[in-house]
Parts: sequence; structure tokens; C-alpha cells
Amino acid sequence: MNILYFVFFFLFFINVCFSYNFSEKRKLFIYFSPRDKIEKKIVNIILNSSKEILLSAYTFTSKNILKAILKKHLKGINVKILLNGKNINKSIYVLKKLIFYKIPYRLNYNYKIMHNKFLLIDYNSLETGSYNYTFSANKFNAENVLYFKFFPKVAYKYRKEFFRLWNNSLSY
Repeated sequence: MNILYFVFFFLFFINVCFSYNFSEKRKLFIYFSPRDKIEKKIVNIILNSSKEILLSAYTFTSKNILKAILKKHLKGINVKILLNGKNINKSIYVLKKLIFYKIPYRLNYNYKIMHNKFLLIDYNSLETGSYNYTFSANKFNAENVLYFKFFPKVAYKYRKEFFRLWNNSLSY
């Protein structure tokens, strides 16, 4: 009887932990850097957006991710960037581009560290994890990302948090 319970539990565990397709549209993707080339995945996520891009970052230095955001902004996609104000010296290149292209951004100084790292796409998809939007995170660091594609309830909670932080941050 114990072996039967073990087999049932094992099959249940395998199904829950390794079954990422929830429906035709809804999918969960799990990536690790540097192995999975996360930066390319994030660039593709951004380039496939059609309505809105909201990005919250501790540090943002990735020129490729920035280029993808600029491309979508120039096509009329609503873009907002929220950055950790106390660490802004590391993101100065990106900040200058945001200013030049008139992309709405805010700096958050309300916490010792505003350490959120997430990207919301089109009101229904979310990318989040330990991954900073930096060259080092992509090439040298052990980082992780979860991409919830077409999970509107999950995206909604993060969107609420994004705008809570946005409304309590400094705009320039």
C-alpha cells in the first residue's frame, strides 16, 4: 500500500511541478542565466507587446532591452519605467535615453532599496525574478526569471503594486 501512495504522490508531484501549459494561451516559462540567454527572451517579450509596457527595476543597464523598449515606445505603445532612485548612478545611460525619448519614468527613494524587478506586458503577462536588467545579469550572474504569459490575475496584482510605487515616486 505504501508503494501505491508513493507512486500516486510522485505522479501528482511531476504533474504539478513540470506541467507549464495551462491552456492554449496561458503558459509559464522558467529561465536561468547565463544558460538560457534571458536578455534575448525579455527582448522578445517586449517586442511582442501591443498595448503597454511597465518595467520596475533595481538596476537597468541593458542596451538591448532598452532598444526594444525604445522601439515599442516610438510605435506608440504606452511605456512607463520605475527605477530605484538610490542606485540611479548605475542606470545613468538608460536614464539619459528615457529623458531624450520622453519616456515616462520615476525614481523611487522611499525604501533602503527598491529591489523589485518585473515587467508587465499588455495588462495580462508578467516577467519577474532575480534578474536585473543588466549586462552582468545576462552574462555572468546566476539569475532566474518566471514569465507568466496570459495570466491576467497575476499581472493585475503586480500592476497594482507598480502604480502604488509609481504614485509614491519622484517624477522629473
